[in-house]
Amino acid sequence: MKLAIVIPWFGRELKGGAEQHAWQIATRLAQRGHDLDVVTTCCRSHQDDWSINHLPSGITEEPGDSQSGGSKWISLLRDYLVGGFL
Repeated sequence: MKLAIVIPWFGRELKGGAEQHAWQIATRLAQRGHDLDVVTTCCRSHQDDWSINHLPSGITEEPGDSQSGGSKWISLLRDYLVGGFL
């Protein structure tokens, strides 16, 4: 199944509730073999200045779960914020 998660910030290291929830859902869906895209911004966290893009835009692949060998991958699409919108 092809799925997408849209969230302003995404990553294992983020401590916010929504961010951790999105990471957990994404990794578990990837482990189950789903084709998963995450659409997010180039900001590292809600504490960053949103007018500065801290991370490069583009598509990257991230391991779904490095603890299980990282055999499943998540496509991560980061885009720049323009006027507060993707």
